Amino acid sequence: MIASVQPARVSLLIPAYNAASFLPRLAQSVTSMHGSFARIICYDDGLDDETARVSESLGFDTIVATENRGAIYARNRLAEESNTEFIHFHDADDLIHEDFLTFVEPKLVDTADVVSCDGDWLDDGSRTVCLRWRFSERDMACNSLRTLLRTPLGLNQSTIRRSAFF
Repeated sequence: MIASVQPARVSLLIPAYNAASFLPRLAQSVTSMHGSFARIICYDDGLDDETARVSESLGFDTIVATENRGAIYARNRLAEESNTEFIHFHDADDLIHEDFLTFVEPKLVDTADVVSCDGDWLDDGSRTVCLRWRFSERDMACNSLRTLLRTPLGLNQSTIRRSAFF
């Protein structure tokens, strides 16, 4: 009997402004992951460097802006372009943990619109931790709204049901 593999349900969405130098490192990080994204889409909002060319050379689907419209516009265009049930925004200059999808995918259940996970911000040069974002399971169980309002949360830590984004 052949085990069935569940198709990838998450698109990686990368808003990018003059990010050509960062995209290869992010691509290597994605390649090293356990699991894979259904689709990777990069939005080139810079036009001042080779972001679009590098993105395409890495095999990413690429949207090229005709003018700089900012990160919010880029995220909206990326979400519109995606066709998967869930979306994950990730900054071009940040790495993604190899177990990100292993952690997130089992939590993408019918009742979940957002799945967030702990995260660390590391110094690029020294790789030392500058900031740790942690969620307390006990606090989430007692009062999730208060916990979420008091805990910094970045998009790099979250996977969102596409229909809930709009």
